[in-house]
Amino acid sequence: MVATSSSTSSPTPTEGRRTVARILGPKGLRGGVRVEVLTDWPERLAVGTEVWIDGTPHATRITASESGGKSLILYLGSLTNREAGEGASGRYLEAATKELPE
Repeated sequence: MVATSSSTSSPTPTEGRRTVARILGPKGLRGGVRVEVLTDWPERLAVGTEVWIDGTPHATRITASESGGKSLILYLGSLTNREAGEGASGRYLEAATKELPE
């Protein structure tokens, strides 16, 4: 069973993943989304990183990012228009758990 989250509950990441951000809403027409960063390791949200939108079985890649004032704007390969960004609002982004260097 895949663990999922909603905007009304705390993030419950899928096994082997960590919750790294919450999608706040769309930004622009190209599928960008404003996110609330939930990780102390911002490199988990770097361009080229694979992330999962909670409840989805397939990863998507962060294709671009920009500063949006108080929030970070991410462009994900699977979100290509504003409607897709609106549909992802309130969902969480998960990243694969990585070993930390000693």
